[in-house]
Order: sequence, then C-alpha cells, then structure tokens
Amino acid sequence: MKTLVAIPMKDPLRAKTRLASVFETPERSRLAMALFERTLAFFHHACADFDVVVVTASETIARCAREGGAIVLREAGERGLNAAAARAAAYAGARSYGRLIIVPADIPIWLREEVEHVLTLSLRVNVALAEAHDGGTNMLIMTPPRPFEFSYGTGSADLHEAAAHTHGLSVARCRLPFIGHDIDTPDDCLALVHHRRRGHEACATTTGVPS
Repeated sequence: MKTLVAIPMKDPLRAKTRLASVFETPERSRLAMALFERTLAFFHHACADFDVVVVTASETIARCAREGGAIVLREAGERGLNAAAARAAAYAGARSYGRLIIVPADIPIWLREEVEHVLTLSLRVNVALAEAHDGGTNMLIMTPPRPFEFSYGTGSADLHEAAAHTHGLSVARCRLPFIGHDIDTPDDCLALVHHRRRGHEACATTTGVPS
C-alpha cells in the first residue's frame, strides 16, 4: 500500500517550552532536534518503503529533513499541529496515497514492533489511533487519507475517535508503552526513565543478565 509518513515539526528554538523550568532554551533546542532526528531516522530505516514528509516553517528543520531523505512541506508560519496535520492529509489525498501516518517528532523510543501493531490495526479500520499517556494522540493512521477535523492536545484521542464516527469511519485504538510516551514536561522525562528501567529489569529477569 502506498504510504506517507507525516512529521509536523516547529523550529527547535520554540520547541519544548513546557520544559523551561528544567532546561534553558539551548538545551531544549538540542533536545527537540535530537528527538526529531531520531524520529526521521527510524522511519527512514524501519519503514523504507514509505515516503516521509516533514511539515515545518523552520529552515533548520527543512534542511535536516531533506538531508534525511524526506519531502518538505514548508509553512509560511507556525500555525500549529492541527493545521500541519490537515496540510499533510491534503497532500496525501492529492497524490493518491492509500495510507497516511501522522506522528509527532518528540517520541524518544520508537520500536518497530509497536509501529507494526498500529499498522496492523490500520488494515481493518479507517482510523487507527495510538493513544498518549495523557489521552493525546501519538500516532494516527488514516486509510485512505481524507479531510478530517484534527484536534491535537490532551484528550485528543477521544476527539479524533468522535470525529471519525461523525464521518462514518471505523476506528481502532491502542495504548503502547513507548509510542504512548512523548517528551513534553519534566514528568515525561521521569516517566521515560521509569519505563526504561522496568524494561531493563524485565530483560535481566528473563535472560539472567545482572542489572
């Protein structure tokens, strides 16, 4: 199936403002850039048959995206995640993609198995959602792409499901350990450390490797 992965991304200097209590602007910028590069590299290597588009108003991000082999949709200004998602959906629909995957650029750990789980869901429904720990949407797959009322933010998984039902679209939702955790707040950083420690301990228990 012809598939497009869309990654909306703002300028790193204006990213991660909710981490301002623990990181200065240069640190937040480096973190945002590192997370973006990690996301771009994951989909480039793990989903090599998919096209990748980055929606951004930032020349820094556009240059990085092109170097990473992605298509760039430039915005005249930062209009927010919902507008970027709508732009990606219009682009995918106009170019006859059979499936659109919208992902944020701030998930620190991508696992192929988790992505494949959501992709499998998308084979039997019009809209597949991987829910964030705060009820947001950390992966949304539309099969096929179409105009849609995007409502990103806390609680957006419920809003996206409701919008799909309004249009008569079938929906499947899931919660996954790592796709479900992006990095927006200091608490998210602590949660990531906790999940990584639990994963390491589980591996040690199974394999006999000391932690």
